[in-house]
Amino acid sequence: MAEFKYDIDQIDAFLKGKMQGEELNAFKAYMQIEEAFSKEVELQKDLLISLNAHFNKELKQKLIQSDKSGAKAINKKLIPNYIKFGFAASVILFLFFGYFFLFQSIDNTAIYTEFYKPYPNIVSPQVRGVENIQTDILQYYEIADYNTAIILLEKELEKNDAPLAYRFYYGLSLMEIGKTDQAIVVLNQVAESGDAKFKDPAQWYLGLIYLKQNDLKKAENIFESIAKSDNSYKKRAGELLEQLN
Repeated sequence: MAEFKYDIDQIDAFLKGKMQGEELNAFKAYMQIEEAFSKEVELQKDLLISLNAHFNKELKQKLIQSDKSGAKAINKKLIPNYIKFGFAASVILFLFFGYFFLFQSIDNTAIYTEFYKPYPNIVSPQVRGVENIQTDILQYYEIADYNTAIILLEKELEKNDAPLAYRFYYGLSLMEIGKTDQAIVVLNQVAESGDAKFKDPAQWYLGLIYLKQNDLKKAENIFESIAKSDNSYKKRAGELLEQLN
């Protein structure tokens, strides 16, 4: 259990309504400023409710018929021990899984940061003229004004003859502003195309999106597929997989 101002017995007393006056006010004030402590109190409250629910009618009747001193002994000794055991077990499980997922997430973020690089504008300058709308769109992408690029690209993608480059950079722009679910849909469309110039990087960035989302199964499947293919990211995918494993 984390080090707090109040111990398990004081929490038990609070939940049973035994606190009064200044002690009660101070306890409530501490709960308001210590979010972690407040959560532990709520957890113990749930445990206490669960324990009480499991006492059947026969046991309750025996407790009622027993003398008051016996009932007090049970309330004072038996229940807090169960609560302490359950509470301690819950905290241990919370810390274990919290540690696992927190550091797993940190590791994945570090790998993502190491392997992620913004994709450059590879459209040849020779095919971009003053009259070509592609110039304006990709210039916004180049200067990282992704919101404007998205607006212009969406208009162009409404046309039936929109080039694959538009869809590719549209997906990357969505990725850059955090709209990963939409980016996945768009990049999947590009990855299914036959144009390796955009298909290969689309697959790579799909894997990176899943990695950032901590969806390791999908990320590994994509990177393994890239590593076993003629994808231009084959070597990088292999290096990334080594770090994941």
